[in-house]
Amino acid sequence: MLLPTKGSSQSQLKQTLARGRTGLFNWRPTGLSKWSKWLEWPNWTMWKAALYKHYTAPQLVQFKSLRNGFILFAFGLAAVLIANNQLESSLQQELIVLLGLIIGGLGFVLAMMAYVRIVISRIVSFLNK
Repeated sequence: MLLPTKGSSQSQLKQTLARGRTGLFNWRPTGLSKWSKWLEWPNWTMWKAALYKHYTAPQLVQFKSLRNGFILFAFGLAAVLIANNQLESSLQQELIVLLGLIIGGLGFVLAMMAYVRIVISRIVSFLNK
C-alpha cells in the first residue's frame, strides 16, 4: 500500500508514516524494481551519468537518428508534393497531405533533436579534453 486509504487500519497508517511515503514526490510504486532507482527524486549523480553516457555515444549512433529524421522529413514532403500535383482536389488528397505533413513534422523534430544532440556532444567532448 502506497498511501493510506479511507479504510486503512491504524497499524497500516503508522507503517506508511514510518516509511515516509506520504508526500507527493516521496512515494515509490512496488513491483518496479528496474525503475525504482529513477523514482528517487532528485538523484543528480545518476542523471548526470545518464546524460554523459547519452552525449558521449559514438557519432555513428547520433548520425543514424539525424539520417532517419531527414528521411522521414523527405517522405512527408514528397507525399505533400505528389498529392498536390497528381491528385484532384478531394478528401483523399487532403488526407494524404495531412499524413505527409504529420510525417514531415515528426521527421523535422527528430532531425532537430539529433542535431542538438550532436552539437552538445561536441561541446562535451571539447570540454573533457
